[in-house]
Amino acid sequence: NLATYLSSEGIILLQSDLETVAQEMCTRFEANPAFQRKGKDWLAKNPMPVPTQREILTLSRGEPVYRALFVRSQLSEC
Repeated sequence: NLATYLSSEGIILLQSDLETVAQEMCTRFEANPAFQRKGKDWLAKNPMPVPTQREILTLSRGEPVYRALFVRSQLSEC
């Protein structure tokens, strides 16, 4: 369980160029009470300082990148 190893208030950025894959990842994290999604919509921009190579390629093609940010809850038991 990732929540066991992630500190309280630690963040997880999920992203994919395939919406179905991004949605499946979100569904799995949403099923774990240790994680809370920040916002309901896909993030328009990457909150990390450096994009991945795949992200650069996808955006250069004018295609979307689907992103969601999750935070490790302070009160959840692992």
